[in-house]
Amino acid sequence: MKLHASLHSASLLSLALQPATATASPSTGHLARRDDIPNSYYHDKQNAKGMPYNLCDSCSCGGDWWQGGSCALYPDYYSSPNPPPADVYPVVVPTSLMEQFGSVNSNNPLCGHVMHLTGPNNVTVKAAISDTDTLDGIFMCYDLWNVFGYDLNSPSSMNVTWTLISNYTIGQKD
Repeated sequence: MKLHASLHSASLLSLALQPATATASPSTGHLARRDDIPNSYYHDKQNAKGMPYNLCDSCSCGGDWWQGGSCALYPDYYSSPNPPPADVYPVVVPTSLMEQFGSVNSNNPLCGHVMHLTGPNNVTVKAAISDTDTLDGIFMCYDLWNVFGYDLNSPSSMNVTWTLISNYTIGQKD
């Protein structure tokens, strides 16, 4: 009986000492399942083509992406008392990237991950994965396009790099 109790205690202790597989963002409680995503995404710069979604300053895409993107990070975006952080831009990533980690929906571990996104002018911003598109590139709203020094007369794409920020996700899950 003592041996059984000792083994049971040892099993509980080993479970308690195992590292957690998910960490919560301090601001939102959204779970970041980092173990599902390769470490290289957190440490190595990934190259991508940045593309504008709408090249007009009065066109809205950010609110639509926060609320209606495949990640549905802020389903009550237009009436929520807790809006997205003002210093984080929504972006759309290739569907092929999201599919590597599961279904393309709000349960995908990439949903809500915040990345450092660097443009050709070496400006780096925080951007959150909010939606997907079948084209191969990172789509951004006009305001972010401008941050990287591009305007209506600029080429239709730019070279960008990105790296996920460890333990930084935003939004909410259903």
